[in-house]
Amino acid sequence: MTTTILLAAVLCTGADSATLTRLEDVQAACNARMATNAAFNVSGTLLSYFRRAVTREWILGVSDGTNTVTFYELNRDGVAAESLDEPRLGDRVRLKGVLYGYGGGLYPGYRKMELVGHQPIGAADSITPADMFDVGNLSRIVRMIGVVRNAFRDESDPNFVVMELVCGGSSALAMAIDVWREISDPSDYIGKTVAAEGVVANPKVGARRYAGRILTVSGRENIHVLVSGEAPLGEPMPDISEIRPMPPSELARLGRHKAVGTVRAVWHGNRAFIETDAGEIVGVRFAKPDVPGVGARVRVAGFPETDIYSLSLVNATWAEAEGVALPRQRPRDISPVQLLEDGFGNPQINIRANGRAFRIRGCVRYLPPPDVREKWLGVESGGLLVSVDAERLAEAMDGLEIGCEVAVSGVCVVDTEGLSSGIPLPRAKGVFIVPAGAGDIEVLARPPWWTVGRLIAVIGLLAAVLAAILLWNVALSRRAERRGRELADERLGRVTSELKVEERTRLAVELHDAMSQTLAGISMEVGAAKEQAQGGDSRLLKRLDFVANAINACRNELKNCIWDLRSEALEEARMDDAIRKSLVKDVRDEELTVRFNVPREMFSDNTAHSIVRTIRELAVNAMRHGGAKHIAIAGSIDGDLLRFSVKDDGCGFDPANAPGVAEGHFGLQGIRERLAPLGGMLEIDSIPGKGVKAKITFKLAAGPEVEKLNG
Repeated sequence: MTTTILLAAVLCTGADSATLTRLEDVQAACNARMATNAAFNVSGTLLSYFRRAVTREWILGVSDGTNTVTFYELNRDGVAAESLDEPRLGDRVRLKGVLYGYGGGLYPGYRKMELVGHQPIGAADSITPADMFDVGNLSRIVRMIGVVRNAFRDESDPNFVVMELVCGGSSALAMAIDVWREISDPSDYIGKTVAAEGVVANPKVGARRYAGRILTVSGRENIHVLVSGEAPLGEPMPDISEIRPMPPSELARLGRHKAVGTVRAVWHGNRAFIETDAGEIVGVRFAKPDVPGVGARVRVAGFPETDIYSLSLVNATWAEAEGVALPRQRPRDISPVQLLEDGFGNPQINIRANGRAFRIRGCVRYLPPPDVREKWLGVESGGLLVSVDAERLAEAMDGLEIGCEVAVSGVCVVDTEGLSSGIPLPRAKGVFIVPAGAGDIEVLARPPWWTVGRLIAVIGLLAAVLAAILLWNVALSRRAERRGRELADERLGRVTSELKVEERTRLAVELHDAMSQTLAGISMEVGAAKEQAQGGDSRLLKRLDFVANAINACRNELKNCIWDLRSEALEEARMDDAIRKSLVKDVRDEELTVRFNVPREMFSDNTAHSIVRTIRELAVNAMRHGGAKHIAIAGSIDGDLLRFSVKDDGCGFDPANAPGVAEGHFGLQGIRERLAPLGGMLEIDSIPGKGVKAKITFKLAAGPEVEKLNG
């Protein structure tokens, strides 16, 4: 009720009229999101703190023993808040500031932090991992003393260092805030007995939200090393051989144990086998990649772990040990079948081979690419593939190739996972061989040059060449067939053209022998009749003149027809050449210009003949009756229309008063009648003394040639 009344007062009177003085009021105001800019002046004890890496702002966790609130340093206009240079857990502070809105939420931002005193809350009290789950210990500052079993920088948030503390037979998780990377190598803490002071927290958010309870430690200064574990030779600790049978869960609670012996194999950078003086094989996972060499006599100290099959020491350190190293084991010949199958061909991993020296013979089936970090060989024997760890054998790898027959000597490793991996019941996944040096890989025979792979490559190359030859032959055949059709079409065209010329010549001869002679005789008779009628009836003379003009027009038309039949102008491939050839008999001293930009194949023979005849008649009239000295002929396609013209520089005439059929002049009327079947139109543009321009337009029949020209 008090909090509600106070919030109401803040909302009604503004930020300057009321100040929040209790942590619970600050928390309630932030939850309500209705008191922006409300002032606060509160005090409490620091439970946690850390500084942002970029802005250097302190973020504080403050408690009054009941409530815990997170405060943020308020930096406005580049002016930092007044803060303590080095706060400590347990400092009692007074914070002054306002509530500010950000991202839809309301947060307490302090502008001043004053030190009231130092009053540790439970910091002198030591608890065990089991005590962390007591309700009363949540948000308390406590101390936990234990041995660091594991330590690493949090992969999900590098601002934290994660530590596993073994204390009183149980383990707890501590997370140290390390924004400034003051802990350069977290593994330095492994094996050391430390006292870590921090706040018991419930990780409701973050990547490790299901860790139960954690101890949040504010910086390296709150991790105190009590007993150093850097010199295992000087520490009294039990030997791994003294471990009695116990459940794996209890084994994980044991402290550090030692093992003294000779290094038999090293792999994966931090893994090794130690053979003790008693002949036992102990697996070791070192805390750092600084590992001893094969054959060295060492003393290692680490935390016991099991994969259900054997004991190992994890997060171990080592030092040289006194005494004489054991001689190297003599490898025993073995086949992959003995490692991976039972006597009946069923899969079975030989667990007893773990840590023993063997020698296998086989064929190299796999070599790692140069850019692959993990170096291993695949050696096949008896239909089974065995991996060979070659991380330290770069020299031996240089001379190998797929297909080499090799003999590999080394220690057999059964690939399993320990309980620390989080697998409740680990299983064996396979085996691999770890040679001690390059001399443990002996090349027995090189693969022959003529291998199956190369044979397949040659066959593939020959097949490709054969396919190319076949495709080339098909292409040549199609090209020859296409060229044959073109030659046949050309020959057919020539034969057709010759037949047309022959037939037209025959018709021209018949017309000349029959019609031309008859018309000549009629013309002579009409001329004689005109001479006898001189001085007589004028109407008779007029009729005789009309008949004479008509007969002369017929004779000229017949001459033109005979010329066209005899001429090969229409056989020309270009209309320009056809037009020039049709006018060759009529042009003498006149200048002739022809620009007929239309392909010949656009027209049928009849249409082409009509165009040429029309142009010739207009040009001949210009020379014969107009006295033209220059004639220009032009033609082009405009959409689906053919437009062409004949222009001269002759004397010209008045089209409106030009003599027509009634006067015995059939030229223009004949042209119009010739164009009528084609839908053509003739337009005459002329002024006496200015020459003549005849323009002809007609629509072309639709076809692919027209579409091609129109794009």
